[in-house]
Amino acid sequence: MILVFSAHADDEVLGCGGSIAKFAEEGQDIVSIIFTADQILFDPKYILTQRQNESLRSSKVLGIRKTIFMGVEDSQFSKQIKSKGIQEKVKRLILKYKPTFMLTHSKDDPHPAHISVANLIKKTIDELKLDTPLYTFNNNLPLRLIHRDQPRLFVDITDTYKTKRKALSFFKSQEPWLRYYGFIDFLKSKMNGIVHHCAYAEVFHQW
Repeated sequence: MILVFSAHADDEVLGCGGSIAKFAEEGQDIVSIIFTADQILFDPKYILTQRQNESLRSSKVLGIRKTIFMGVEDSQFSKQIKSKGIQEKVKRLILKYKPTFMLTHSKDDPHPAHISVANLIKKTIDELKLDTPLYTFNNNLPLRLIHRDQPRLFVDITDTYKTKRKALSFFKSQEPWLRYYGFIDFLKSKMNGIVHHCAYAEVFHQW
């Protein structure tokens, strides 16, 4: 069992979509926990429904067993992640699913919501006194700045890279900026592939 914690719908696809698809093909159960699916710039109810539908369609392509939306409002992210009992919900999910490892954002990601989720997951694991490995991904930077010397998990996604791109294509509400993030992801996947002698790869750093 693998748990993936991401701030926004589509973050999990950009951050580890190829690995999710590969793990699913290998028979792993994957649960994706998404903290917010609305967006500040749009009507919250409309974009919430649209992004959740996009995420569910994407999850199906990747082979995710279950997607859980935590209901945090994007405009109130930092406040609500502390005030809505979110950490207790995260604790219950971790204790319920007993993951073999977890994936979430890295601390060097410049997006404040991503950093908030990363800190929350790390804090929760520490409070539960778990030795379950926590690996991190970065959606916004081609190079890692923090924890880059930590143990790494390398995943050859050559056979699932097209699946990842197909999953990303469902997020029509995120165009055109998803083109930028998609290009960054392409560069990282190719660079990681060159380093690890394959066409495409995802690399996660343990925290």
